[in-house]
Amino acid sequence: MKTVKECIKYLFDNHYINDRQTPTISATLTHLRRLSALEAENKRMREALTPSDGTRAAYIGEFQFAFPAFDGEGNDHEYTPNVSWTTIKQIMARILNRSALSVGGVEPT
Repeated sequence: MKTVKECIKYLFDNHYINDRQTPTISATLTHLRRLSALEAENKRMREALTPSDGTRAAYIGEFQFAFPAFDGEGNDHEYTPNVSWTTIKQIMARILNRSALSVGGVEPT
């Protein structure tokens, strides 16, 4: 990807713009690059919050919760099961609902 200066130089050298237009073009290119970066970030966020084989592989086993358990002799132990994929999908759906992002108009189930 070219820098803003390189783009302006190209436009100027090829007589597409003149000296008076350079600041406006520079600002526009900067805004377009920022918009492109935000669109890419938005896409990554949506993909991370959409249930799929990829997100399932990434999240399964990543989350656990601990609670006390007792054995037959009354000794206490900590039991830490993994959070189920169904629960992870419910959490993802809540995050999407909270952020008012729907993926393709359909909320994850």
